[in-house]
Amino acid sequence: PEQSLCKNMKNIYLEVMRREHLQVNQWRSRVLHKFFEEKQLEILKECKGEVHPITEGRRSIVAICFSHDGQLMASGHVDHTVSVYSVDARIRHTRAMVGHTRTPWTLTFDPTDSSVLYSGCLAGQIYKWNVKTGECLNHGEASVNQPINSIVFLPGDSTHFLISVGNSLCLLSADSLAVKWRASAFSKTRLVLAHPTEEKLLVALLNVRGGGLLSNWLIPPLPPLPSPPISISSP
Repeated sequence: PEQSLCKNMKNIYLEVMRREHLQVNQWRSRVLHKFFEEKQLEILKECKGEVHPITEGRRSIVAICFSHDGQLMASGHVDHTVSVYSVDARIRHTRAMVGHTRTPWTLTFDPTDSSVLYSGCLAGQIYKWNVKTGECLNHGEASVNQPINSIVFLPGDSTHFLISVGNSLCLLSADSLAVKWRASAFSKTRLVLAHPTEEKLLVALLNVRGGGLLSNWLIPPLPPLPSPPISISSP
């Protein structure tokens, strides 16, 4: 059994590496998908939790985030809606918000005000919501038909946030949603995270040569506002 397990893990590793280099085989992909589904079921059986079905009429969830106080949760759905839930003994749906023309791919609550939620979608739209009323407080377009992959506030700053969109990182005003500066990358951005203590960012980029993600990119301290565009160079 141990030899069989080692062989299976080796095969899985080789298949993942092939996918990273765009060598995708349909049959091997189905086998890999089945393996991970089985492993996921094994893990879920060991978890002591409850299943909370999404509300009737909502389609697949693609993004989830929690408010800073842990009292609220939001989710983005493929039917272009954003849902809000209260989180206590159970997760209870409170409202659905409509506005995006494509799937909301990333969500984040205001770090100081849990009644305010920001969502970015595959069409490059940013929405600012009042989750208590469901009202759209503001909305803008960071890019035309370029997906917004992530939204992140900088530590200690609730007045601006960063988004990754297309080949760029953009710093936006949390109030007006205006773009303050844009940093260009040599490849498409997939994710941006702010370091919790240092003035650095962790950025994931699409590796056009291999088809994978370069996930350990540290960017120098952010420029002061206002600032001309900066360029992210290859390591």
